[in-house]
Amino acid sequence: MSEPWGIAFSKDGSWAASDWSNHCVYLFNKSDKLLGKFRSRGMNKVQFDRPKGIAFDNDNHLYVADYTNHRVQKFTFNGTYLLQFGNGELSDNQLKYPTSLSIHNNIAYVVDNGNKCLSVFQSDGTFLNTIRSDMLDSPHDWQLVVPTGYSFLMEITTVSTPLLWMATMWASLVHMELVEVN
Repeated sequence: MSEPWGIAFSKDGSWAASDWSNHCVYLFNKSDKLLGKFRSRGMNKVQFDRPKGIAFDNDNHLYVADYTNHRVQKFTFNGTYLLQFGNGELSDNQLKYPTSLSIHNNIAYVVDNGNKCLSVFQSDGTFLNTIRSDMLDSPHDWQLVVPTGYSFLMEITTVSTPLLWMATMWASLVHMELVEVN
């Protein structure tokens, strides 16, 4: 790998890593043996232009944030293409420069740099919602100027809905916000 960006682990311990400068995604078993890779630069299915964030869902499907192609592609673990969503528009229901993503209960949460938000999609690519800083009940004067990532807090059992930390960057500052996801 030249410049690894994302890493994701499946339920069975196998894992995947993205290499954004080689436009490639590598697949490994739980013993760290290389099983295969997707490596082709372009705009067509199973091609990437700067893949960044990656994640597995509960069914062991792999999602790849294809940064410069402004989309997320979904595959089986064996590499069979299933679908994609996003098209590069500056719109709530599309993606422009997706950087990272996570799957929770088969819902895809995608950090969208171009639209400055966290976009939420069903596992079939259907748009559900957008989380923007102006929608949050926050005492802070901040915006998702350059959203950079987030992480779910699954260990908290006293709340009925999952919580996530959202990070944003602006003027060399990083802001973290705890958000309840409905």
